Amino acid sequence: LNSTAPNKMMKDFQSSGLFGARNVHKKILDIYYPRFDASDAAHLKLAGLSERAHIKAKEYLEANPPAGDLTPVKLGRLRLDIKRHLTDEMQAIDELVEKLIG
Repeated sequence: LNSTAPNKMMKDFQSSGLFGARNVHKKILDIYYPRFDASDAAHLKLAGLSERAHIKAKEYLEANPPAGDLTPVKLGRLRLDIKRHLTDEMQAIDELVEKLIG
């Protein structure tokens, strides 16, 4: 999947382990994001993309439920599958966020 500016920005802040960058949940707050403004067309578009991605992810899980126990390995594969399924939405979100925080 393509890596765009917001992802690159996060990489600068993240520690790295055996399997690559980690601790994104701790570092996301180190990047400035403007407060949501319902009168800003870009903010509304971002909200719409997010909603569409959530719906597509839910539909994907309903059509492809994980079999058996959800082990860490299965969870990792499922996350990658969902990420691939949402490639277009994720790319559009990344591009819009790059413009917003540019």
